[in-house]
Amino acid sequence: MANLFITIVSTKKMLNGKHKVRIAVSHNLATRYIPTNIIIDAENEFKNGKVVKRPDKDILNARLKKIYDMYYERCMKIEYANTLTCTQLIKYCIFAESR
Repeated sequence: MANLFITIVSTKKMLNGKHKVRIAVSHNLATRYIPTNIIIDAENEFKNGKVVKRPDKDILNARLKKIYDMYYERCMKIEYANTLTCTQLIKYCIFAESR
């Protein structure tokens, strides 16, 4: 069973100092990240899986929830998920829409 959560990875800061919000997928003792198109200016604008301290935080959190729900649904539809590695699971979830 995979666990998904919304996070930022402080070690993967962009060159301009901003951060991409990512969907973390933890599965079979491994964690991999799916980057989203949502970018925040600093680490203090993100707390407990939510964007904070921004005027557009409600819009960004709604978009993140929609992205999270999409990946969660895709992961839950896989009947044989326990046989996949974390990397395989992410690839399946990302490319599921093109199938």
